[in-house]
Amino acid sequence: MLRLLFLPICFVLLGCGNVKINGALQTSSISGQISTVQLTSANDMNGVSQITVVIFLNNNNSTTVNFCGNVVNQMPVGNFVTVSFTQNQGCATLTFVAIETH
Repeated sequence: MLRLLFLPICFVLLGCGNVKINGALQTSSISGQISTVQLTSANDMNGVSQITVVIFLNNNNSTTVNFCGNVVNQMPVGNFVTVSFTQNQGCATLTFVAIETH
């Protein structure tokens, strides 16, 4: 069990991108400086859900990820962050956050 927890963290730290564990769990990761964080809401079959829209900047490229729920406090604007997440329909579930400090 410890190996299953260690592998995603190891891959995130090494920046290996997509990781597949036993074909059951698809985990993605992204690193970059947090440019924008915005909490919004969306309608789904359960009613209204919160979505946190985060824009990552890395090497003059921007990537937007829509996270499920309110993760605003885990995404400090201006900091370099590495996150790991699983993609769901409509939003991504955050599984790991590492904030680079200087």
